[in-house]
Amino acid sequence: MSLLVQTEVSLYDFSIIAVANDSIEGVPGIILIPLAFLGEIDALNPNEGFLITNYGGLGTMFWSGASFLDETGIRRYFTMGQDQSGWMEPDIWDTDILDLFENGELQVALMSDGGGVREYFTITLDENDSFNPDIWWGENWPHFSSFLLIPFQNRTDELPPDWEPWWGAIPGTEPKSP
Repeated sequence: MSLLVQTEVSLYDFSIIAVANDSIEGVPGIILIPLAFLGEIDALNPNEGFLITNYGGLGTMFWSGASFLDETGIRRYFTMGQDQSGWMEPDIWDTDILDLFENGELQVALMSDGGGVREYFTITLDENDSFNPDIWWGENWPHFSSFLLIPFQNRTDELPPDWEPWWGAIPGTEPKSP
């Protein structure tokens, strides 16, 4: 997936970052850690775009994000990732799915995690009156995910002085000072 980042106000020192997480005894919550700056530009201005290609943000914890200085000079941090936490009704991988088609069409509801309908799709049979869910999914999967951008605070100052990452060192991942 590619992402095009655009803004309505100027963002300075805009960076794509790697984000790590850890929990520390005595410190409440999960600490999100801006781990490495993967690419940056001096400013992202309105009517400009910053293109991120080959983005893959799946997983339970988000491992990437963005950081910038806002118009007031405050450094902001965001995690970013894809949410694919929905399901379809009916299940297109059901072995009896062809029985549900009427006049060569089937309406499928994409359900959200909370049970509400997010979107409806109409599936049509191919020229051989057959349906391959894997091919259909490959052509339509972007419809089934939403992109999340979630703000977080840089809490690395709460880490103990002797803190070391549980995942091991990653070369070149020294965080930039805020």
